[in-house]
Order: sequence, then C-alpha cells, then structure tokens
Amino acid sequence: TQAISTDSDFAAGQRWRFRSFYVDEFQDVTLTQLRLLQAWVGDRKELVVVGDPGQAIFGWNGAEPEFLTRFDAWFPGATQVTL
Repeated sequence: TQAISTDSDFAAGQRWRFRSFYVDEFQDVTLTQLRLLQAWVGDRKELVVVGDPGQAIFGWNGAEPEFLTRFDAWFPGATQVTL
C-alpha cells in the first residue's frame, strides 16, 4: 500500500489496470486488505462487496466483520443493499 499511496505514477497505472473491484466474503477482510483496496479504488465508485457478518471465520487472522457492517465509514457515499 505504501507504493500506491506515495508514487502517483504507480498509483495511476494500478488504477488504470484495475478499474473496478468485486470482493466476495468481505466479512473476512483484514485491515491490510482493506487499506490496499482503498488505495486501489481511490476516489472512484467502481466497487462491489458481498458478505455476511454472521459467517465471519477468519478473526484469528485479523479479519474484522465490522469492515462490512460499517462499510459506509470506510467508503463514504456507498449504497448498501441488505437481502
């Protein structure tokens, strides 16, 4: 995440290469993965995540279901659809 945060040419190349994101099982994302995703996405809106906080199983690995339940805090302006 440091390179994409500090090198604007590298960041532009990565954001061009990875223009949209879909993340499944978002309830099992770690803080490092979340920060990398935020850096990749930047100020764009092309992001879809899916998850169920009741199925979080990777807490032992640093995963936080709160990244899903508080998604709008990490990605302001996001639309949440609950099924």
